[in-house]
Amino acid sequence: MTTSEEHILRHSAFSYLSQWHQTDSALMAAIVLESNSEKRGDAFRKLAIKYQVIRTFPIKKLRDFEGDVGLAKRWRKVAASARKIRINPADTEATAAKVQAFASRLGDIFATKDDLKDYPNLISAATKFLWFAGHTSIKIYDSRAVAALNELHKSGLVNGNYAAYAKAWDAEFKTREPMVAAAIAGSVDHIDWSVLPDGPAKALALRASKKVWFRDRVFDKFLWTYGAKKEKGAISSSEKVAQLKELIARLAR
Repeated sequence: MTTSEEHILRHSAFSYLSQWHQTDSALMAAIVLESNSEKRGDAFRKLAIKYQVIRTFPIKKLRDFEGDVGLAKRWRKVAASARKIRINPADTEATAAKVQAFASRLGDIFATKDDLKDYPNLISAATKFLWFAGHTSIKIYDSRAVAALNELHKSGLVNGNYAAYAKAWDAEFKTREPMVAAAIAGSVDHIDWSVLPDGPAKALALRASKKVWFRDRVFDKFLWTYGAKKEKGAISSSEKVAQLKELIARLAR
């Protein structure tokens, strides 16, 4: 484990404490605890916006075809489809097949009249929707996490294939599991520095931090942060240091 990875893990654990309290818990509650189909459908729409997978759907084209009423009906179909899925965490092969099938189903739901089969890879949206629907054994697929795993994992690329992605995710997590646990423990020790208010909210966040799914999301955030440096246009650490030195020197006070 490099010092750089330790720093990213500490950041990931501390920031996810606040992220869970501020955004993820509300998004999940709106899906898992809501019985009204219209509200659950809209919850998936809001989730798609927050987690930036809305752009993978042809929303503007569909709105031109059928307006917001038609779009709302499609989001209700997403909610209904997600609710029907049953996941056995121990059966990784079946889980991967269900993720791929749900991704295809999303493509069918949002297919446009003039192009019924030409839709993008929707694995990212599928995994995010399923995780927030309560299937927390699902590994959230993200382009930055893919970039991270493609560098860290030396057993082949994971692009566009959930089974390969999940296998690489598990392998890389296992090598860092003690450090993930230490990072979470450290974040809890400094919880008073977070946005969490004293009282029930803080107590519930502390309870959440002991869950397996919380640990997984910390590692998700680690991969997302690690993968960011692989994005086009990202500068190196040495370039960043030089940039900061120049910037601070130019500031008058």
